[in-house]
Amino acid sequence: MTNNLTKYTRLMNRREDGNVMVLTVLMIVIMLGSAGMVIDYGVAAVQEARLQKATDAAALAAVQDLPAIDTAKSRMVSYFTTNYAEHQRASATYSADSEFVWVEAQDPVPTYFMSLFGIDRLTVNAKSKAQLEMLDLSKGRGIMPFVLINPNKNSNPNDDLNPNDPLAVGRPYVLKYGEDTIMIDDWWLGEQTISHGNDHDGHGGLASAGWRSVLALDPDSTDPDVNANSADDFRTNFADGWDGFVTIGDILNSNPGVMTGAVTQGRRDRMSAIETDYSWEAFDEEFMAANPNHPRIVVVPIVSLGSYGVGNDGLQSWHQATENEILNESYDWTHSRVDGFAAFYLLDDHEQRALPGGNSLDRKWIAGRYLGAANIGGSTGNNGGGNGGGDFGLRIGRLIPY
Repeated sequence: MTNNLTKYTRLMNRREDGNVMVLTVLMIVIMLGSAGMVIDYGVAAVQEARLQKATDAAALAAVQDLPAIDTAKSRMVSYFTTNYAEHQRASATYSADSEFVWVEAQDPVPTYFMSLFGIDRLTVNAKSKAQLEMLDLSKGRGIMPFVLINPNKNSNPNDDLNPNDPLAVGRPYVLKYGEDTIMIDDWWLGEQTISHGNDHDGHGGLASAGWRSVLALDPDSTDPDVNANSADDFRTNFADGWDGFVTIGDILNSNPGVMTGAVTQGRRDRMSAIETDYSWEAFDEEFMAANPNHPRIVVVPIVSLGSYGVGNDGLQSWHQATENEILNESYDWTHSRVDGFAAFYLLDDHEQRALPGGNSLDRKWIAGRYLGAANIGGSTGNNGGGNGGGDFGLRIGRLIPY
């Protein structure tokens, strides 16, 4: 009896050992499978993040080419294939219209452990959409310490800043004046342009009270309300661009000085930063998108004239000049309000003097050719002006929900 019980006990122990081994093997398989799934899904997640970055880069690059739809699509293909090494395995569709570009991509990422269970790939997806926006806030774009009075508000349509008018692109404008008595005349008569041979020293009507479109921006401050009236401050801002905030709707302070030496030295310093110079003809949209910080590209505030002072209610307010006030010179010209921004191709002293009518523009003057729809980047914001300003062509691409 004892021997039979012993044999039975040994038999049961062997069976239990076998069951434990089977369970152990099953647990190992389950654990390995779970770990494998975690690894495969982790690899897929990393790949999806890389795919998203590639579609974002493609959309942001391509939106700069709008409204040239075919060019935008080509740039999307180029940027996507450059930024996604596995593009031959992936599939992508590229779309664009006059305002938006969008790209969708899928990549069947191979699995390692899950293939043991018949799942040999995990498909990851990404999609990006971008649009062009008018540049509302310029920071870090190097604002110039001079302005152009908004030509779209005078009575002459032939000098308007219209990014969609091929005749406007390339038109040269006076950006900084060198004399006392012609700034307002030129704006009122539509002669801020210098492409028709008009003589900017020939007017004797309206007086500009010494205002020559020079801004009193302090290079040591990012606040446009901080005045800086020295020639050296102007030279620094001209050479390097002012790095503070300038927003549509801002009221900017003016500097009445001619500052001949500062203009000459500032232009020389800015031009000396050019590693490879390019002619005006080379500055197409594709070049500007690829070289947004070229010293020849200057970002200039477009402003309305008026006065800024304390009203009857004791509060400071802005008053835009009326026609009668301009003609009668019944207020001073110490302030200007930002309507928007435009980009210009900066002319050197010899180039501006070679223009028709440029013989009157000596080294005290600054002139530039209008760059039209210049998609040269920047930052956007809404610090007081919103998109209520004019569209003068300076734009920025931005990703939007898709």
